[in-house]
Amino acid sequence: MSDTTVLIVGGGFAGVACAQLLAKHDVDVIMLDRNNYHQFQPMLYQVATAQLAADDIARPLRGIFRHDKTIEVRHTAVTSIDLDARSVTTTLGSVLSADYLVIAVGAQANFFGTPGAAEHSLPLYSVNDAERLRTRILEVLDATIERPELIEMGALNFVIVGGGPTGVETAGALAEALRDAVPEGYQSSRNRLKCTLSIMVRCCTVLGPGACLCSQAIARRRGHAASGRRRQGGVSRSGHAQRWRHDHDPRRDLGRRREAR
Repeated sequence: MSDTTVLIVGGGFAGVACAQLLAKHDVDVIMLDRNNYHQFQPMLYQVATAQLAADDIARPLRGIFRHDKTIEVRHTAVTSIDLDARSVTTTLGSVLSADYLVIAVGAQANFFGTPGAAEHSLPLYSVNDAERLRTRILEVLDATIERPELIEMGALNFVIVGGGPTGVETAGALAEALRDAVPEGYQSSRNRLKCTLSIMVRCCTVLGPGACLCSQAIARRRGHAASGRRRQGGVSRSGHAQRWRHDHDPRRDLGRRREAR
């Protein structure tokens, strides 16, 4: 047993990597996370569009560290942190302390002041968020069967706030899903189904009018995504928003991709 104990709050990429590195040096580690799993966030958009099941991107934390005898995982949330005492208080009222405290709790959705986004949008930062978004998409599709007039009212108009990797990947997957998704089960709606998909990109005037604050790699990815959408019958426009419109002739069900829980 090590003379040093490290308390890690958060089982995301940073927390897991830190714990794995410390385990190589036989350091005692206590990891706290409000979920009992590690989520692979880059694939969240695929859960949201029913391409993957939630289990495909959520791996139990205890399973990750099953061979590391110096790491203890506790399924609990932290309500307060005392930096001077190097201790935390959990939701159960327990106070845990250690020689070193690592805070790796991740981030929350940042809407960058986009009016109405926080109040009326569904964030995509967790497995729960992805499942909630997928459920909402399916609910909307089902509702248009019972009430076709909802289509003309904009029920199938989708707006994605943010043109970074997640926004672009989600747009591409959603456009593909909507094109191929409404299946035999939605045949009554296939001839009248018309969807609009928009990406709202906040621009940075420091880089010049109309320039997006993103790396060249992301810019190239956007170009590839836009090119792919054009091949699928979409349109890409520059400026503060990129907009793709597609009149869908769907053939396959979202559920045929891989049933997600």
